[in-house]
Amino acid sequence: MPESSIDINKFLELNEFSNSKFLIFGEEPSLVVKVKNHVLAKQDLRMIEKVYLNMEQEDFEQNFHQAVLSNSLFNEKKAVFINLDKNRLNKGLIQAFQTISGADTNSFIFIEVKSISRKTILKDVIPIFESSSHIVECSMTYDSNVKDFLKANLPKIINDEKNINNLINMYEGNFSLLINDLEILKVLDLKNEEEILNVFNDNGIRKSSRLIEHISKRETKKAVEILESMKSNDRNSIGLLIWVLARDCQALSSLKESKTNLRSFNIWDSQVKWYNALSKRVSVRQIKESINNLDKADKSLKGIIDGDPWTKAKDVVLELSA
Repeated sequence: MPESSIDINKFLELNEFSNSKFLIFGEEPSLVVKVKNHVLAKQDLRMIEKVYLNMEQEDFEQNFHQAVLSNSLFNEKKAVFINLDKNRLNKGLIQAFQTISGADTNSFIFIEVKSISRKTILKDVIPIFESSSHIVECSMTYDSNVKDFLKANLPKIINDEKNINNLINMYEGNFSLLINDLEILKVLDLKNEEEILNVFNDNGIRKSSRLIEHISKRETKKAVEILESMKSNDRNSIGLLIWVLARDCQALSSLKESKTNLRSFNIWDSQVKWYNALSKRVSVRQIKESINNLDKADKSLKGIIDGDPWTKAKDVVLELSA
């Protein structure tokens, strides 16, 4: 299979999909999330039943058949998310791959292979799926891959050769952090070139990804320092802060409901431990109170009610850090 056929950048340019199965592999979890979001972007997620399966379970094939053959009583469509964490293939897994590939279904099927080597996937797995599935490699192996990604995703006002090369050098292979900052740009919706470039340079904004760690470890002072840095460097970053804290509260609520998969919240694997620790400490009441304060912060930011949104955001950090 040609390299271009599994390139993440070319896949993200697609507006329509010829298959409902998606084989996803590679070491960039932020891109894995981006692929799934791209596929489901036009769907009403409230009307999709979600099923999560692990290929290593003994009864996987039985559960898979049940998932794709049974009709949902309450939802119009179904999405089946299949994970494989094992780093080696065996006959059983090959058979399972063949079963998935051969299934006749209109449901969305996402097969996520995390730890098997690229060489093995190209040799033994892709031939099973290449006629029945979209295949996407979520890796940034070369600078040219990153350059193509930035050309497709940077705002037009800074989308030139100089800025792209500067960003590649600045992030030095830390692609997940680059993805995180690109998501921040979407939230802030900035129009000025200098303000946009400041997002990539501003330590206060970039440290927002460390906020959950400090909250989880009850490092209240460090968490508040991040807020103060964001406020002093760019008061417009309050929109980002509200989004980050709201996302965190949603993730905590999900953990409280025993839903352990946080990837749909664009949360990195390295951060999950902080959410797990925090969910065991905070109560449902604290989470609801924090969400209520964030709603007030959002309304005061939009001028619907009086008040300082930064104060309400700080109240949330203090509540969750207690």
